[in-house]
Amino acid sequence: IEYEAFDKMAAHQFHLLFDQMETRWPIESVRVVHRIGRVNVNESSLWVEVVAPHRGEAFAACQWLIDEMKRVVPIWKKPLL
Repeated sequence: IEYEAFDKMAAHQFHLLFDQMETRWPIESVRVVHRIGRVNVNESSLWVEVVAPHRGEAFAACQWLIDEMKRVVPIWKKPLL
């Protein structure tokens, strides 16, 4: 798979999502790495770290972030033949 992104808009959208997360959960920190370019089979394309006082909050926030990221962050994937 190859990923492309509109970098400035992607960064802006991620910051908006992080701000929304802080209003919904007691998040201590968030880190996201989404690879751009070619990602081979069995390689990770996304790494998310959410630190919160309780794991349930961290998991809920992580799930929400991934769902919203797919919806609003301009990162596109295209299969390689």
